[in-house]
Amino acid sequence: MVRRRTSRLRRSGFTLLEVMLAMGIFVVGFIAIAAIFITAVHLQKRTLDEITTQEIGDNVEAVLLANPLTTAEINGFYYQTTGTNTQNTHVKRILDSAYTPPTHLKWSVGDRSYPVLDANDATNILRRNYYWVPLIRDANGEPNAPAWQIYVMILRRPHRGSANFTKPLAPLVADDYANPDDDDKVPTVRRLAITSSDAKNFFFGNDPRILNEGDWLLDNNGNIYRVVEAKDGGVVIDGVISQFPTDPFELWIGVPPDNQGANPLKRIEVYAGGGLVGP
Repeated sequence: MVRRRTSRLRRSGFTLLEVMLAMGIFVVGFIAIAAIFITAVHLQKRTLDEITTQEIGDNVEAVLLANPLTTAEINGFYYQTTGTNTQNTHVKRILDSAYTPPTHLKWSVGDRSYPVLDANDATNILRRNYYWVPLIRDANGEPNAPAWQIYVMILRRPHRGSANFTKPLAPLVADDYANPDDDDKVPTVRRLAITSSDAKNFFFGNDPRILNEGDWLLDNNGNIYRVVEAKDGGVVIDGVISQFPTDPFELWIGVPPDNQGANPLKRIEVYAGGGLVGP
């Protein structure tokens, strides 16, 4: 008996289903890695901003102590001649050429910008990345026993040279800004009137968006908050809104360049104690 052996030709390779499955796994993995990379880039930028603003905070304190406000300067713009003491506890701007005496040059933009990169940069403030704008409040509201608090809004200027922070931008007027005399290329801080508030919400017209999630703000009572949700009718903030010493009626906020894009306000520092105001 003769046995015949037959052999099958085995072909190497992958089926279409296997190829598609492999490609699917690759795409999912690639998207996951890309998402991690993008997140890492954002975290790195955020960390750099935090470190830099902390350094700026140290520099600000040195500037404030080296050239403190005088009592005459404060009396020229701060205290109300009529009304209750609680009116004197509200946050007010410091820099204004219209004050008597004028205070817009108390700390020049050169003093209020960072970093100075080289000798040429000392005369070109628009080459700098960060700027700060001061505000002031008397926590006591008593002319004879003031408790001064200086709030410093630290802002980051976008890299694009065309960014413009026009002051005033209608319907606002110069009085609505904390640094009305600065160049329009310098980031700015403005006041924002609110209609009302409750424990978690500031209510105002926020369509189109004036404030967005993650933005910082300062109310007229000197309380600092961060936005956790932005809505057409206002914002929800972290923490609980204080109604002391008065109901909040306005906010101090950073203004995006050309009134659009990301908010430049990166940090709010508070300085208190002796040495901030001289005789």
